[in-house]
Amino acid sequence: MAYSLKTKKEVINQIRQGMTILEASRMYNLSRQTIGNWLKHPDKHLCETRIGREPFDIEEKVEVLRLIETGDLTHRQIAELKHINLYTIRNWIKDKNRILAVYSSQGHLPMITGSSNNSGEETETVSVADDKDTKQHIRDLKNENEFLKAKVAYLEALMEINGTPVAGFKKKSNTGPSTKSSEEASEM
Repeated sequence: MAYSLKTKKEVINQIRQGMTILEASRMYNLSRQTIGNWLKHPDKHLCETRIGREPFDIEEKVEVLRLIETGDLTHRQIAELKHINLYTIRNWIKDKNRILAVYSSQGHLPMITGSSNNSGEETETVSVADDKDTKQHIRDLKNENEFLKAKVAYLEALMEINGTPVAGFKKKSNTGPSTKSSEEASEM
């Protein structure tokens, strides 16, 4: 069970003022082992932590990646500074390109530049022009997708008019070019 930082501090303060672990255990309805862990590792248990399991927002992730990029602090130091699990930070490093792509897609300018990437990959700086090109490409793909959806709806309507039930029509899983010639297809 997770206990609030306030409860942890209160219990440890009571013990430091003379209360026994057994008395604190009974008073706060905690196990002696839990209290013992708090006393042995106060730096671990008394630091400000995230409430519950709230997901990190993209800005927090990018800020941590910025700190890593500068190289002034170790990953462990950043984890302690930001109160984030070290393994979480390592996962963000592995997922750096996706995080930056999401951040950029939200209209933010990319902030991590250079190639000091721990995975050995070289990351390119994304310019504003590249970002505009990417956004235009996404718009074009969305338009093309809408066009293709409309075309499929039209063809399904034609099939219904010709007496071919669309519900019974199975779509091919192979989207490659048809092996039949157009003449063979028109005869059917």
